Amino acid sequence: MKLNPHDEALINNLKDGSYGALMPIEPDQLPDREAYCAIVCGDGVRRKETTSHLRSITGCNCDHTIALPGGASLLAPESPLSDEATRKVLLEKGVAQARKLQGTKTVLVTAHLPCGAAYDAGITGVQLIDHIVSAKHQIRLFAAQHNISDITPVGLLDVEFSDGKKRTYVIKREGWEAWKQENATRQIAAE
Repeated sequence: MKLNPHDEALINNLKDGSYGALMPIEPDQLPDREAYCAIVCGDGVRRKETTSHLRSITGCNCDHTIALPGGASLLAPESPLSDEATRKVLLEKGVAQARKLQGTKTVLVTAHLPCGAAYDAGITGVQLIDHIVSAKHQIRLFAAQHNISDITPVGLLDVEFSDGKKRTYVIKREGWEAWKQENATRQIAAE
């Protein structure tokens, strides 16, 4: 599966723009590199590669990885891939158990483009990034409601460009929201 041209243009705009919405991942951006919980897409082709890549970024082998088709989109209530039962399992059996059993403080919330599950459900690149931001929010809400302290969700987007190059980006919510606001303003002005 190839990255569609619209999503490739979006990613190039976000990574090259002045918003700081997508930043190349650097190990020092992760708050805790001792152990992490990762919510990743269960894509049979990409899953093993993604898990290996996350281990190389973090430098640790203590991970609690949950892999289901759609990754971060499964935690976003607005996603067509999400349902309450799946969110509950991901939060209770994934995030909470990783914290309790392994002392995990960092939750890597990931998705990738192109993603067959996302494209099959009609999810665009913009929506996928929104889902990652929403998933981070869901983790924070869950942690607050269950008195789980010091959990830090980190949103990651793995991209395979049309030329075959692969990159992982940290999604910065403030930059993403600024980009969306400006683009919404442009679209309203054009109408």
